[in-house]
Amino acid sequence: MFSMYRKKILRGQSAGEPDGLHLHMLIHKRLVRRFSGRVQASPDVWANPLTSPFLWLLASLPVLPTLVLWNDTAMLQGVVVTFVALYLVLYWQIVRFRSPRLLRLRRRSAPPIEEITSSTPT
Repeated sequence: MFSMYRKKILRGQSAGEPDGLHLHMLIHKRLVRRFSGRVQASPDVWANPLTSPFLWLLASLPVLPTLVLWNDTAMLQGVVVTFVALYLVLYWQIVRFRSPRLLRLRRRSAPPIEEITSSTPT
């Protein structure tokens, strides 16, 4: 529904027109592919699968409160409103290249060559 609203109302396009501004595509482009260092047309082998854990985490956030509060309609509505607000904040931060630090992947720096050669048995 958010994508339809964004395309039809905010951009004035048909809701059926494809675009690259879906959350999963933004996570792939702005968080994962930047980490892998590949920006050309042929993506890194690991870039696409690395997008999934971000989406699993996002989808699992409302699960525990929903299981605990299954019998309280007002609280469930609060969980939905909170999830929608979190989704929108996350979406707009990634669109504006202000990804939350928690979600940024970092490359591990390689150990110095001296350290590698000194630790191998001779």
